Amino acid sequence: MLLPEGGCARIFTGAPVPKGADIVVPQERVTLDQRGHIHLEGNLVVGANIRRQGEETRVGTPLLAAGEALDAASIALLASHGINTVTVKRRLRVALLSTGDELIAPGTVRSPGQVYDSNRAMLNVLLAQAQCDVLDLGVIADSPQSLHQAFEHAQAAADVVMCTGGVSVGEEDHVRPVIEERGGLHFHGVAMKPGKPLRSVI
Repeated sequence: MLLPEGGCARIFTGAPVPKGADIVVPQERVTLDQRGHIHLEGNLVVGANIRRQGEETRVGTPLLAAGEALDAASIALLASHGINTVTVKRRLRVALLSTGDELIAPGTVRSPGQVYDSNRAMLNVLLAQAQCDVLDLGVIADSPQSLHQAFEHAQAAADVVMCTGGVSVGEEDHVRPVIEERGGLHFHGVAMKPGKPLRSVI
């Protein structure tokens, strides 16, 4: 459509602007009198309410940065450009387990000598906040056989294995020797004062 000099045409939101038009006026500011004449309210600015091709995104410009998490806004951005598939990396899968015969689940009745498993509850939330898929393997018994079985399953099912407990110097702290048997340690212990029963195992 080519507008004549001084002409106008009604269009809907998002429609292409007719050739010859230099401004779009919202319908709420337009009235039509009995003679069929158009009257416009307010100040008129050439180019108002017109989006030029390429003003938001130009050809070759990335819509999203590599590694950016896809949220509702980014999905809407992709959809607005007609994109329905993108190449993504899946979330890191983390196997999480606690060790210790003394550990019990929060909410259960505690007997003397038992401890609520707060570490695993906390790590579950922190891993979820870090956009990880968590494979919760629960509490593993203080025995080398149980730990070997748990680690074997965890290594096969996840990208990272996170374990709490069982790395001190007690007779029932089997995590360190089991890990050493399964491949070795990169480091063990944290140099700090005052000392605490704190170990880091990788």
